[in-house]
Formats: sequence, structure tokens, C-alpha cells
Amino acid sequence: MPEINNTFVKGKMNQDLDERLVPSGEYRDAINLEISTSEGANVGSLQNILGNEIKDNNFIDPQTGQVSTWNGSGISNINGQTIGSFVDNQYDRIYWFIAGNNGFSAIVEFVQATGVVVPILVDLFGILNFSEDYLITGVNIIEGNLYWTDDQTEPKTLNIDEWRKYSTQSNGTPYDFARHTRLPIFQSQSTRPWEEADITVIKKQPLSPPTLTLLDTFRPGVNNTFSFNKNFSYQDPNNPGSYLPLPPRATFTITTSNDVSGFKVGDNIEALSTGGGGNPEDSQGAEVKFQVKTLPVYSPTSSSYDMECIMGSFSAPSDFVINSTAVFQADLIEPDGIFKLDFVRFAYRYKFNNNQYSPIGPFTEVAFKPSGIYEWDSAKGFNSSMENSVKTIELSGFETVDNIEEIEILYKNDVSNVIYSVDNIKRNVLLTGYKYTLDTELIHSVIDSNQILRPWDNVPRLAKSQELISNRIVYGNYLQNFNVDKSHKALEFSFLSENPITEDLAPQTTTKSGRSYQAGIVYMDPYGRQSPVLSSSDSAIEIDKKYSPAKNSLQIKGPNVAPSWATHFKYFIKDSSSGYYNLAMDRYYIAEDGNFWLSFPSSDRNKITEDSFIELKKAHGSEEPVLENSKFKVLSIANEAPDFIKEKTTKIGEVVDDNIFDTSDYPAPNAQYLDVLKSELDASTAKGVESKSGIYLSVQGNLKATQIIKVATVSLFGNYYRFHLQGNLPSDIEEIVGSNQALADSLGVRFFSKEILNKPEFTGRFFVKLDSQSLAKRYIAAEKDEEEAEEFAVSASVSNIRRTKITSYNNITAWKNYVRRGWSADESSSYRLSPSGIEKTGFGVKAGETKISISYHGQRPAALGGGATSGDAVFVNALKTPGTKISITGIGDDSTVYQIIETQVHWIRNYDRSKTNGWGYLNESDLYWGSNKRARFDLVLNKEIQGNGVNNNDFPLDYNGDGSQSNNIFGINILTSLDDSNSFSSSSPAIFETEPTEKVDLDIYFEASKAFPISELNNLKTLDYYNSFSFGNGVESNRIRDDFNAPVIAKGVKASSTLSEPYQEDRLSTGLIYSGIFNSTSGTNELNQFIQALPITKNLDPVYSSIQKLHARDTNLVVFCEDKVLRIYADKDALFNADGNTNLVSTNKVLGNADAFAGEFGISKNPESFASYGFRAYFTDSNRGVVCRLSNNGIEVISDYGMVDFFADNLSNSSSIVGSFDDDKSSYNISVRNLTSEWKNKFKGFSKSYGSSNWTEYIPNDTVLSFKEKTNGWESRKSFSKYGGASLNDVYYTFYGGEIWEHNIATVDRGKFYGVHFDSAVKFVINELPASAKKFKALNYTGSNSKEYRYQLNSQYPKLKIAEVIAEEITPTIETVHKEGWYAKSLTTDLQSGFIKEFANKENKFFQKITGDKSYFNSLTDNNLDAKESSVQGLGSPVSIGGNYVTEVSLSFFVDPTCFTKIP
Repeated sequence: MPEINNTFVKGKMNQDLDERLVPSGEYRDAINLEISTSEGANVGSLQNILGNEIKDNNFIDPQTGQVSTWNGSGISNINGQTIGSFVDNQYDRIYWFIAGNNGFSAIVEFVQATGVVVPILVDLFGILNFSEDYLITGVNIIEGNLYWTDDQTEPKTLNIDEWRKYSTQSNGTPYDFARHTRLPIFQSQSTRPWEEADITVIKKQPLSPPTLTLLDTFRPGVNNTFSFNKNFSYQDPNNPGSYLPLPPRATFTITTSNDVSGFKVGDNIEALSTGGGGNPEDSQGAEVKFQVKTLPVYSPTSSSYDMECIMGSFSAPSDFVINSTAVFQADLIEPDGIFKLDFVRFAYRYKFNNNQYSPIGPFTEVAFKPSGIYEWDSAKGFNSSMENSVKTIELSGFETVDNIEEIEILYKNDVSNVIYSVDNIKRNVLLTGYKYTLDTELIHSVIDSNQILRPWDNVPRLAKSQELISNRIVYGNYLQNFNVDKSHKALEFSFLSENPITEDLAPQTTTKSGRSYQAGIVYMDPYGRQSPVLSSSDSAIEIDKKYSPAKNSLQIKGPNVAPSWATHFKYFIKDSSSGYYNLAMDRYYIAEDGNFWLSFPSSDRNKITEDSFIELKKAHGSEEPVLENSKFKVLSIANEAPDFIKEKTTKIGEVVDDNIFDTSDYPAPNAQYLDVLKSELDASTAKGVESKSGIYLSVQGNLKATQIIKVATVSLFGNYYRFHLQGNLPSDIEEIVGSNQALADSLGVRFFSKEILNKPEFTGRFFVKLDSQSLAKRYIAAEKDEEEAEEFAVSASVSNIRRTKITSYNNITAWKNYVRRGWSADESSSYRLSPSGIEKTGFGVKAGETKISISYHGQRPAALGGGATSGDAVFVNALKTPGTKISITGIGDDSTVYQIIETQVHWIRNYDRSKTNGWGYLNESDLYWGSNKRARFDLVLNKEIQGNGVNNNDFPLDYNGDGSQSNNIFGINILTSLDDSNSFSSSSPAIFETEPTEKVDLDIYFEASKAFPISELNNLKTLDYYNSFSFGNGVESNRIRDDFNAPVIAKGVKASSTLSEPYQEDRLSTGLIYSGIFNSTSGTNELNQFIQALPITKNLDPVYSSIQKLHARDTNLVVFCEDKVLRIYADKDALFNADGNTNLVSTNKVLGNADAFAGEFGISKNPESFASYGFRAYFTDSNRGVVCRLSNNGIEVISDYGMVDFFADNLSNSSSIVGSFDDDKSSYNISVRNLTSEWKNKFKGFSKSYGSSNWTEYIPNDTVLSFKEKTNGWESRKSFSKYGGASLNDVYYTFYGGEIWEHNIATVDRGKFYGVHFDSAVKFVINELPASAKKFKALNYTGSNSKEYRYQLNSQYPKLKIAEVIAEEITPTIETVHKEGWYAKSLTTDLQSGFIKEFANKENKFFQKITGDKSYFNSLTDNNLDAKESSVQGLGSPVSIGGNYVTEVSLSFFVDPTCFTKIP
């Protein structure tokens, strides 16, 4: 009988081709079948697959060592779903993630060797928040540390071994899944619920700096001094009766009653004698230095102690009685301190249990303690008080967090970015009150230089994908930053000025004056991520120079509202000015043009440049601060002393007589010569001067004198010597010498010589020329340290100053009749601002006072715009200029020289206020002629008035009754020095400060506070921040010794900046970011370090859309974007040749070039579809409705192999597409959900629940398809779980809910999955001989048993086999399944359909006649089947063969040729 043989050598489904075109060996559909791979002889035959069994109901009982079963608290009792998994091939374990209801989440471990399942982490509080909507596709394990990300919470990690312990009871029994995992509390028997911070990749950092205590002793808290009585002499063996001090190295013993337990062997001690002996005065002043050799044993009951010592040196005054026993006071000699010439800061960081380090916490302010009170030695050229006197540094106040192993104390010098590790302190040592003591500069190691660039770790807040490559964690498609609005940056910024000038000039920390500061705020999330600096123009202040003597502290108050995500905040400060220098003036010199030349030590030469500005901060010769604006422009700089400074002017004689000038040729203004009577000159001390060269002269008269003028030549002109001048006589010479009509008083000429001297004061100095200012004369040309003889000429004077005191402003008669024009000492009254009456405004001129008042009455002086004489103008201008030197005549002391420090001019009405616009002093323009006005000059002098002063009480009115002028007058002379030695060096030199340049282009802020809780945002905070030391005298220093290029106090350690655009969270969908490196060999674990200052990111072309999956293949990173797959070279890069080929090159880039694979395919938004095996990777592209395979030859669309229509119709509709690879079967399994109605109907099947005997038809909403590499096609659909699977050691597991099931279990019924029986079926097409019309009558197959029934007419009738039914020709009414097996559910042609309920076994073949659908079963009739209609022309119809609940099946289908005939 002819038959058509249909085998399955191709072993794959074909849903695409027309039935006439389906190739032989392929079939239309299959469910739960496979082409046999275990038995080589059966390759090409279909078999239904083995079932699976659950593996998560067991754990090992530590008491018995046997596997036990969870009792009601295992995963089976939790309504959860698996949302991701990972296989640990190193330790043969599988980990998976379960999302449950009511906040339940869990991470579970399956150990293949024992078959047990234990919880690693259980969450009952919704911390993990696992969800089916956020499948976990980025999972890695490195050295026992599990890393994962789900794109809805922080990327996380945990150490599996540690957390397994947390899930295990003390007796070794694991906790069940109904208990929230708890962690041990450090140094406690208690536990606590775990928190998110325990497992985040990002680690917390210290929020505060350590507390800094600076001590100027190496022995804090101990007694370093004691007293003793001792005779340090011995008798001179060569001179009896004479005594000598003990020699060096001699050993002696000291007895003391003081506690000396604080001393150590080897200590050096200095002792001074304070008395003792027969005459205490003979026992003082001796100094002994010695070393401790042995120490006594301390006992609290002892009254004295013996200390053995070694002699060092002995010195004593000449009157010291050496052989007497003196009382000595001893003190420990301590060596120099630590960090003497450095500004150092301290911080600390956490070291966690996994060997990871946190970012460094805030640094302290500088650990610097100035050396005593202010002391600047201008001779040495440095500020000795700006040396660090610290000997011991105590650090305390360390904060800890959970999971740390220790803290690492760090140190940084402000001049370097190098950070040193000082010490590591174990957590168990960090008890309350712990102090770390540092008394050495020996720092043992340097930490990685990039840590200074790591204020926080930019670990993504969320990340879609994750992979481990090059020993680094890489995240793709991640979220960073936060949203901040304008209301979050409004700050109230001010400063507090306190502790003004102190007598001892003890230095104090301060915020530098003369600077502008801007404050900013930085918000922090719980893990230390920081916003950029948020600031506004309103958050700026300027600290005026007048606050330079004080301690200035910055104060800030934050806004009322904080961002919702922030838990802490910090303040940052911007100081845009550059560095500055302090310069100590050595000497000053007044140039001929009135400007100043100052000398400075040559070591300061590089501190200033020409045309720059320097500001005077402290007066010369005193500790007075200069609070006014006192900037000087540097006009010139000379490295050697200018000639006029080197010149020494010496008076060589003078001639004084009223008749020395020629009345016919009297000295005239601007004249170029001067005639001096020869006879007078020859008779004077200047005799012979006419014959000398290089001489100078000065003309005097009326108590005034001209400047020194050089003489060119001298000739005899009649009875006169004519002195030809290299210059002219001054234009106001007549005010000095008068005229030939009215000679001046005290006429004379002084003669001088000059020589160039290279004085020692010029050596090692450079010279700076400044513009002349009144402040310079006041604060620089000050009183000399020692009284020195100095000659002055009177350049202007007023000799008839009257003494006036009118106590009543109503005494109009006195004002009108007796006080008209001229000068007077003023102690009179005037109108005042308030309407309460008069004000006694004048100080008068009184002995013992430093303030005087003199007034000009009537017409304004010329210098003030009036019509007074030009002589008055000179006088007034001098009075108005601070620094002017004066003498006062007629008060009993004419020789004292005073210097004007300050002058105020007041315009006053005397009695009639109607001439004003109200109460108060008048403006200059309001003065009128007459007795009702005066200009009062209030002068502040540098010393008290000597002599008798002017007692106005003795002379209440300046008149003699008849209005004539009284004789009660005095005078004031304006003095000009004739001595060129008007320079001096002071032990308290004037201090100048260079003007910093503003760096307006830099918007850099520095951390200025610790992190405060967000609850304190609206509290006023006084910052510990400071950037200099104030000495109370105007000097502010931030530099070691104030030396050039010496270390300075840095503006801060951690910098940040503002953003020009709003700060918002940023989703970098095409971005990659990677961590630091992990190296188990060296113990390096930087997987938590994401230092954004380093090149740790890479962005792909946005045209590829978002990154969905990362996969490490070989040494490259494969990136699956929505619309493209790319390869990124790791730790290498590619150079492209002209022909397009690439060459790999070494590079320091972690991620090199991105090279796109050919083909416009991506993974869409289904990273869960990814699976890999070996060099192959599989994924779906739902946007394009395809399934792809990536292998060494690129991307191949494997959905084209017979399943184009299915995937095109269903992928885009699937809510998730979970892929996995069955290593044992070499199959890629992919679940597709939400099938279309068409495909649901096509994939109808039957299932039978556990314990049930009834098969139920089901319409699948989901299905799993298997792509088999050996057949390069889609082998079958499977009734597996839609939650994915994993392969471990060629064993395939799938997840159902939260449970794990092992497949291919021989002891489990075939087709039984998750306790449910599913049918196994194949639908194939018989399309042999397409040109022939065929009629089918029977179907047979070669394989395992057929499905068998038992038939009955009624319940009493015996159960018959099908052969018996046929033999007896009965029509049964009852049928029961006797044995499951293969049957033909339907056979369909284009005209007829039929079925075969069971086959008969004959000679190892199973066959049966095809029966029409409408007959129940009657093999004797086929009246319901028209054979003619069963014929087909060239095309057979699909045939479905189903098999349920059977053991192993091998199947080949045949159509017996005898069962059909050709139709003519």
C-alpha cells in the first residue's frame, strides 16, 4: 500500500509559508515538543519534553544536616513574581529577584549542589519596591558582591556571604521569607531592620570635620614644671676655697617635692634660680640646662622624689654666689612644634567592610596657631608671629555610620593637592570622647590624587542598564541631578565683627577685610550628592577696611523652603580676589617733589610692581591701625637708593644780619642769583664758603626759609658775593625776606654741602616711590623711636594768635566790638544742631591735651577761598595737612615739635542764627563779613601740649577795655626739616598690603561649613570659616612669615560653582558612566567611586535612541540601544584606515570608540528579551517585529526562519518579552505576552491541573517559543513560565511566580510544568506530490503508544478495547481514557475534516482509518466521510497529532499509499 513518509529532520516550525510551500521536514506548529537531542538515533524525530519540579521548598537543617522543607513560610507561600535573575557560574548558584504584594521584595539564592533555597534579603517595608513594571536586567557579581539596578530606585549592591549571615539564625537555620532581614548593631547583641543605605552603591560620607584642638606643648595635660633647691658648684681642686660650676656631662641628683611623673628620660630641662642662700639677691639669675637620666617611681604617698640628671650648661651673673644653694624653677625644654611653616587641614573618610572608601568629609580650618603676639622684624624682613607654634594636635568628634570598618584620618597642606593618610582607626576604638593625638609630621602614605576631585560620588540615581567590564561597573541610560527652583537659593548673608583691638595684639582668626564675599548654598541628598552652588546677587557682602583690627565671622541664614529631596545643606563662599602680600616698611624719605620714597627689604621686591597699588594698614612706629582708605599708587621702583636719598646735607655755616642783602638789588622773585654782603659773610661762620664747590644755600626771614638751592658759581660783585644759582629763588621770596622798602626780620643765609653716602641702611633694600598724601605724613612720617636732633626752618607762621573765650553766644557786644578779624585760640560757644541751646565746641590750647582749636574770624583765609593774604594760605594749607609739624610759641615751651594727626574745619555763626537755614554749622558759602562768623580748626596732635598752654580762663575777652589789642598772644610755626636724615627704622614698622586683582571671570566657591540637617535651614549660622589672622593693629595676614611665595591659607579645599541654567534632573538616555576599578589582588575596590571630575562618561549618538542593555563580550562592551546595536572597545580604541578597516590600539580610555553593527536593529524597550550563550546573543526588536541573533558574523534576523508573521503581529503588543537560554537544549526561549486574537485561537491547547483527570481546553494569552541552534529554527512552543529562566551547568531552570523550577526531570511526567499537565502537539502539512489529486483513508505513525480508551454501552457492560468494539460492531455510549498517548485531534483538507481518537498497534506501527467529524466511532461505516471530497489536488491539509501525559515519545508520520487512490 503506497504511503507518504513525513519526517522532521529540519525540526522547526513554519508559520509563514503557504501550505503548498512549507518545506519537507518542517511543520506548522508544535507545542512542548523537541527534536530529540539526547538519543542520536532519534535525531529527526519529535518527542515531547520532560517536565519540571520545584526547587525552592527546601533548606538544610543544621541540626540534622538533612534537607528540610519550609513550613508555610517559603516562597511558595508568597504571591510574588520573579523580575530578574543572575547565574553565578563560579559558585554554581542562581540568584533571583522577587516582587510581591504589600511591599514585599526578596533576593533569593539557589545552591545547585544541595538543591536548597535560602533568602539573602527579605524586605517587608517596601524599601526595594520591586515591581513587575521594572524588570531587573542589569545584574553582576564580582568577588561575591551582587550588583543590580532596576531603574526605579538607587543602584544597589550587597555582599552575598554577609547578607546570608543576616538571614541565618544563630543555630544555622535560615530565617524564612516572612521576616524582614535584620542587621547586627555594632558592639551590641541587638539587631536592627536593614535600610536602603545598607545596600546602595553610593556610600555615605562624613558630614562634619573632626574637632580641632591646638596645643603649644607636646605634653598636654601633664605637669611640665617643678622647683628644687640645689648647689651646682664643686670646690676647685687647684684653688682651695674657690668654687666652680659643675662641668658638662657631670651627673647629679635633684630632689623635688613636685610631681614629675609627666617627665621622660632624655627630656631637656632649663632651670632659673629665683633666690635662696644667705642673701637672696646673690642667688638669682643663674641658668642651668640639664637632661633627665633616670626618673623616680611615682607614689601618691611620697613627699619627695629624686631625679638623676646629666649636666648641660651653667651661666650666672657676676654677683651670683656660686657655692650657695639656690631655689630653681625648672621647665621642660620642648623642641620646635610641628608644621611650623605650613598651613595644614585635617579630615577623615570611612572605610567600609567591602574595602571601599567614602568621599572625604569636610576639612577643618587650618591647624595653625600664631607664635605669640604680633612681632614684625623689619630688619629680618618677616612676620615672626606668623609661624606655627602648634606642638600637639588633638582630633575628636568623629562621626560613624553603619557598615564601616574604620575611619581613615587625612591631612592636607594648603600649598598642595596631595592628601596624606595619617592613620586608620578601627571602629571599635571610636568610642564617645575619643581623641586622636598627633605630635609628629611623619605621615605614612599618600592617597590617590583623584580623591581631591571627589566631593561626592556621581553614582546615577537611577539606571536602566548595568554591566561589569574592565573590572568596572558601567551604567547606561541613567538619571542624575535634581530639580531646584529659584526659591531655594535666597540667603541672608552678613558678618559679625567682634573682639576689637587688644593691648597685647594677640592674633585672632578673621575673615579678611577689604574684600567682597558671596555666599552660596549647596543641597545634599541622603547619600551626599550635591547640587551646584545656588547663589544670587543679593547674597554678597563687603567687609570694610575699618573692621581689619577685629575678628570677623560670616553669618548666613538659609531660605524658608528646601528642595523635597534634600536632607542636608552646606554653605560655600566665593572670594574673587587673588592673593596679596604684606610689606613692612624699613625707612621713609621725603623727595624734593613732596612725594615719599620708602625702603623695603629686598626679599619683598617681587611682591609689588610699578603702577600697582598698596594700602597702608598700620602706622609706622606705633600699633595704630589705619582705618581710612589709604591706597597709594606705586610711581616708581628702584633697586638701589635714588641719589637724593644717598645725599647727606651738612650745614657748613650761616650769615645772619638784617643788612646782608643789597637794597639796590634786593632778592627778587624767580631771580637766578643772590647777592650777599661780603663783609658780613667773611665775619660769619660761613667764611670761605665762596671758594668751595658743590655748595647749597637757603634764604631765611620772618621765621621762614626757602628750600635748599644749589649754587652753580660764586663771583665778587662789588661789595657783595654773587651766588649764581642752578635754579631760581621762589616766587614768594618777598614773604620770607620782605622788600628793600620793608626788610623782614631775622634775615640770613644758611650754607650746606652734600655728599653721596652708601649707608648700611641702603644695603639689601629696594625703594618705592609713592604719591604724597596727607595720610602718609600722618602715619608714615611719625615720631622717631629715639629723640634725635633735627633742624627745622619755619615755612609759615602766625605770631599774633589771641586768647579768646566768650562763654555766651548772646554777648553780642563782645563779638561785635572786640573780636573782628584774625586768629584766636577758640574755647568759645556756637550754635549747635539740636535746638537745645549752645555747644561749647572749642578745645582751646591747654597743657596736657592733644586736641587744640584755633579760629579765624571775619574774612575767610585765602586757602579757604577768602581774601586773606597768601601767607595765611600757606599757613592754612599746612594746618589742613596731617603730618605737618608745628611748634607753639609763647606758652613757656617753644622747642617741642608737634605733628598734626587730624584736622577738621568748621564754619560757625557766633551769635545771629537768622543768617542760617536752621540750626547747625554753616557751609563755607554762608559766611559773611563781620563779627558773626569764624572758621574753626580742630587739630589732633601726636603728643600732649607742653609748657603752660593757653589758659583762656585768665583772659575771658581779648580786649583791654578800650578795644585795643591785648598782649595775651601766642604763635604757631609751620616747620620744614632741614635735616635729610628724616628716615628711620622702627621696631614697629608701617605695614602695607598689596592690592589683589579681582578675578571676575572665575565663579568658584569653596566649601565653608559642615553639612547641616535640612531642619536647620532657616537658622542663622555663624561659620567657622576664616582666611587670615588679625593682630588688632590693622594687619591681617594669611601667609607664613608674610614671606614672598610662602604658603598661604587657601580659600578652601573643596570647590564648586554655579550653573548659568536652572539645575534640573537629567536623564542621559544615551549616556554611559563607569566607576573606579576593582582589583582583588591589590585589595582595591573603587566600584563606588564615580568621580565626575574625571572622564568617566561617554555619550552615544542620540539617533540610536536610548540605551537598554549592556553586555560584556570578549573585551568589548556591546550596547543595545532601542534602534541600534554597537560595540564599544574597552581599554583600547580603533583607528580607521582609508579603506574603512580598523586597527586596535592601546589607550588609557576605559571606553573607546563606538562601532555600530550592520543592520538597523535594536532591542527596542525590551532588554529582558536578551539572552546569551558563548559568542552568541539573542534579543528582540519589537519596534520592527523581529528576533535577532548577534554572533561573530554580525546581526541576523532569526524570526525570518518561519516565524515572521507571528513576531510581526505580537512583539509590539507584548507587555514584556523575557528571554533565556537553555544550555542543555541549546535553545533560546522567549516569552511573548498578550497574543493577538488570531494567534490565541491558533494556539489553543489542553491542560490538566494537578490531581485532576479532566483535560480542559485553554486559549493562551502568552506563549514561549524556542529557537534551537542545531536546527537554526523555531523548534516548538513551550508551556514554560513567562518569567524567564537560567542555565547552570547545562541544567535549565525557570521561574514561576517567585519559585524556581528545574527542567528535564526524568522522574516527572512529560509535559508537566509547575504541577500542571500540558498537551504536546504538532501540526504539520502533507503536501507530497503536489501535481496529484489524492484521497486519504488512513493515518499511521511510528513511535510510542497511542492514546487508548475503554468503551462501554453502559456501566455494567464490560470495558472494551477499540479492536473489540470494532469486532463486536457496537456503538458505545461511555468512554474513559485508559492510557494517555498520541491521537489525531483533527485532519483537514480543503473539503473534509476528520479525526482519529486512537491508533491501533500493528507491527510497531500505530495506524487507524480516518473518521469523519460527525460520526462517534464506527469503523464499519464511513457514510459520513466522502472519499472523493478527501481528495486534494497537489496539497495536503494540516494534520494535528496530539499527545498528553505520556512517557518518552519518538514520532515519525506516514500516510500509507494504500489508504488513498488516485482520482481519475
